[in-house]
Amino acid sequence: MKRLRYIMLLAGLMSLSLQTIYAQRITRSFRNTSMSEALTILAKSTKDYRINFMYDELEDFTVTTSIVKRTAPDAIRQIMGFYPMKMTIDGENIFVECTQKTPTKMIGRIIDNKKRPVDFANVALLNVRDSSLINGGVTNENGQFVIPCEARKAIVRVSCVGYITASNTFNTGKIGSITLKEATMNLQKVIVKAVRPRTKLTHGGFQTQVQGTLLSDVGMVSDLLKQIPRVRVNADGGCSVFGKGTPEIYINGFYLCTWKQV
Repeated sequence: MKRLRYIMLLAGLMSLSLQTIYAQRITRSFRNTSMSEALTILAKSTKDYRINFMYDELEDFTVTTSIVKRTAPDAIRQIMGFYPMKMTIDGENIFVECTQKTPTKMIGRIIDNKKRPVDFANVALLNVRDSSLINGGVTNENGQFVIPCEARKAIVRVSCVGYITASNTFNTGKIGSITLKEATMNLQKVIVKAVRPRTKLTHGGFQTQVQGTLLSDVGMVSDLLKQIPRVRVNADGGCSVFGKGTPEIYINGFYLCTWKQV
């Protein structure tokens, strides 16, 4: 197996034009800001586009990120992150909407035992009767998650490489903080903390570091993909990003057509 340094997934097609090259650039920081307020601020920061959205529909989703010299569309993609939202561009108009119209949501925050936010953690909502999947999401840079949920209560299962998986049952709504315990490895009777891989949003997708982390010891690419936020690998080997569809996969910068290439 070739040595993996990083793996990148593109969850959508990007298009470039002369308009992108000369578009106005935005630099802005948000911390625990509602999505509606963040979009309002971005709308006031650009003269190239009109940003259209329903304020009440997006108000529960929170944003914590720093935007540096981004066009308006790229800035919006960054604050949307892995939330169940889509953006449509029609000339000078940008339309942002939630793709899951459920009025109730499971809202919380994932932290470690030092009260630090855990970003890019997978949060699955499971049926309390049979543990079947209801919905899922990923924490943002401040460890926050907002997941539409029609059920009155659900099992909230949180998993993240480098941490012990946690599960508990909650009524749908604001559930506060969930603390994850760091995983440790026992090497020749010496207990060391596991090195967690870093995931970051990129233009049109996201990238996860493999080299020097726990993922470097994973033998199969399909098993590695199962550890990456929002990625699901089917029994037949098919790969999808929850809420985004089928991604393009790049390993060390090279496009992966089939598992046999690795």
